[in-house]
Amino acid sequence: MSPRNRHCSFVMGFWLVCSMGMASAATTVFHTELGWIDPDRETSDAGVGEVAVFVQGEMVTGIGFASDLEARLHRNSYDCKAGGGCGIRITDGTGCANAHDRGSPLYSVSSDPWEKVRYKTDTLGHAELFFRLNIGVSDLGGKPYVLHDSDGSPVACGILALKKKGVQEATLAALADEDVSGLVTVYQREGLIFGAGFATNLEPSIKHEDIGGTDCTATNGCGAHIHSGKACTDSASQGGHLYDVSKGF
Repeated sequence: MSPRNRHCSFVMGFWLVCSMGMASAATTVFHTELGWIDPDRETSDAGVGEVAVFVQGEMVTGIGFASDLEARLHRNSYDCKAGGGCGIRITDGTGCANAHDRGSPLYSVSSDPWEKVRYKTDTLGHAELFFRLNIGVSDLGGKPYVLHDSDGSPVACGILALKKKGVQEATLAALADEDVSGLVTVYQREGLIFGAGFATNLEPSIKHEDIGGTDCTATNGCGAHIHSGKACTDSASQGGHLYDVSKGF
């Protein structure tokens, strides 16, 4: 089955907006696997994490994950008050080995947009990595992606590389009488899917439980899913959520 048919329906929320198929992307996608900066630190062959960075116009969106970081870090608490503490940065360097190679935070806008970009971790040190910024720079190929410990020390790093294979894009169209629209880009690699995009005219002031809200507790509430169907006409043509149980996803 071709990638186009395999990813044929992208649905947000409770049948609110949908795209009938993925096409080649205009969005630029970069990817890297993260490894420990300290060569003596034990790690698996897969490194500490993996990230994808999507460049859509002036906006840069980063999606990814990391493991075995410091546990129970809260991005807006005392845990991360040190300069650069719990920070996520793309830098202007060329390597990961030392501070000189990594360089400084990458941006060309008037002030540093990276200062408040932080991650949080669970009880096992797992982190979901996310940011959406205007940094004034679109060519991220060969640039270091760096994670910092709670004290601001750089702990993990990877070099971003441009990706074209496995990247697809879809324009979102409203269902029923809604006036919602948007664009989503998906990068697929070895069973992992990274997605980034935007939508307009959704419900205002919605708060997810991650930021103390209760608006998204209903089944599929505030959800964004890829479905197994071949059209957006109705729930039958959209199909169910797309995943392969045999691979544990």
